[in-house]
Amino acid sequence: LTGASAGGWVSEAGTRSNTGTPTIGIHQIHAHEQYAQPVATQAMLDDGIVNIEAFLAEEVAEVMRTTEGEAWFTGTGTGQPRGVLTFASGTTLSTVEQLASGSSAVVVADKLFELQDLLKDAYQGNASWVYKRSVGTQIRQFKDTANQYIWQPGLSIGQPSVLLGRPVYHDDNMPVAVGDSLSVLYGDIRQGYC
Repeated sequence: LTGASAGGWVSEAGTRSNTGTPTIGIHQIHAHEQYAQPVATQAMLDDGIVNIEAFLAEEVAEVMRTTEGEAWFTGTGTGQPRGVLTFASGTTLSTVEQLASGSSAVVVADKLFELQDLLKDAYQGNASWVYKRSVGTQIRQFKDTANQYIWQPGLSIGQPSVLLGRPVYHDDNMPVAVGDSLSVLYGDIRQGYC
């Protein structure tokens, strides 16, 4: 489904003309399978001292979690999911809107406000920030014109910190702040990436 429906107002007896109609088509969804195949001998499995099956299950789960996290951000799309940071800049299907900070290797506070305002209202309610913890070190020092920090810590266990009123999440797979690094992500993650 691409494009958008359109409509408008007309008087009760006014003439109505055709309006914009979304284009309906088939998009191919590439399914990629993640796997791990550790090897254990029957003797290892029979050993009563260590539960090898549980150990291997924990190791495989960790490898899969890590591998999936990397692909979510930087996956090539070939034999694996395409990472959100690999899409071209734009506002159309298969692009991601990007905003340059205007300064290499530095996050600029004013650009965070601008980035937040670029997101359409329909997505603001569930929007959140994602960046590497080292980028957060820079961001936590930013203050507004009233000399108040724009980043606020989560006040309860399990509650995320907030930046400009929206939740903040850290991920080691996000890049550090260098030229053209896309080091800060803002949006409704559930709606923006499938």
